[in-house]
Amino acid sequence: MSELGTHLNIMWQDVAAWLTVVVAAVYVIWYFRRGEGGHSVGCSGCSHCPMLSEIQR
Repeated sequence: MSELGTHLNIMWQDVAAWLTVVVAAVYVIWYFRRGEGGHSVGCSGCSHCPMLSEIQR
């Protein structure tokens, strides 16, 4: 029975890892679509913006 428990434990670790990746990807997409990623109309070109060089082009 301990071998089955080990396989289930590994399976749940895989599920948790993939769930974390999916949640992070959804958050990043939501963050940029919401307009806080430096692409919004009201962007003032903040110095901390990672897209500053792209905005200045």
